[in-house]
Amino acid sequence: MKRWIFGWAMVVMFGLVCPIQASVVMYLGGDEFSGTNVPIADQAVRVVFEDVVGEINVVRLTIDALDLPVNGSTKIDQCYFNVDNADLLGELVFNYCSGVEASETKQGQQGQSYVENNYQADGDGKYDLFFTWIDPFKEGATSVYEILLVPGSTNTLSETTFDILGIEGPGENKPGPFRAALHLNAVDETGESGFYGTIEDEEPVGNDVPEPATLVIWSLLAAMAWAAARWRKR
Repeated sequence: MKRWIFGWAMVVMFGLVCPIQASVVMYLGGDEFSGTNVPIADQAVRVVFEDVVGEINVVRLTIDALDLPVNGSTKIDQCYFNVDNADLLGELVFNYCSGVEASETKQGQQGQSYVENNYQADGDGKYDLFFTWIDPFKEGATSVYEILLVPGSTNTLSETTFDILGIEGPGENKPGPFRAALHLNAVDETGESGFYGTIEDEEPVGNDVPEPATLVIWSLLAAMAWAAARWRKR
């Protein structure tokens, strides 16, 4: 009996354990930086970049409207992101998966070429990627994309590709630079809009998130250990 339990445990541990899913988590909110001066919750919007397990050079982007200030009215209409390699611009593919679909996704297009730092979040910083939504993107909604490379690209892509600060805007006393920024419509009852950046102290960067199958397997191992303990008591 002991040998049977031990053998199955080894099979599970070395043959079935799924890999850890690496992710970068960002929260956006807090103080407004474009002049409206309407603060919102620090964790108003969550952005997650995560490697797709079993795929090479595929990253899933999930934007989650968690706690917008005027429920039913406030909506996300723009998001700004960065990449750590300017050579990626023009080689990224944004595949819509679920939730609110962006009306436009841009990666530095300028005429026939692609340039970094092409999108400015009001007067603050500059960013490489730009998403915008026309359909209402309100509290409780998500927008999910898979980001991959064009066929033949020699570049690489991972969740850390997007974990980089933007270029700080001109002038003094700027609140950035940020790893990402967003624009919200109707952040108060008067209909004011505002720009917000990442809250850098809310969540550690580069979290490792276990896949659901991994959690199931560890639960199975715990059950095996419990069964072995019960058998020894007989």
